[in-house]
Amino acid sequence: MKRFVKVLLVLLVVGFAGLAVTGTVLAYTNPELLQVIEKIAEYGLKGLEEYFKFLLDLFKEAINTMA
Repeated sequence: MKRFVKVLLVLLVVGFAGLAVTGTVLAYTNPELLQVIEKIAEYGLKGLEEYFKFLLDLFKEAINTMA
């Protein structure tokens, strides 16, 4: 299990480094595309926030039903 966690951590670090390099290249070559990617990430995070709110409400409802 520890080996899996270490491999996952290394993959995450490599992924973040790749995103940083890609973002830097985009910022210098095509700033408009970088703005589009920022908007996509923003809307994705808003959707993720709503998803977690839904899960929290669902969990609260399940707890109330059990009580």
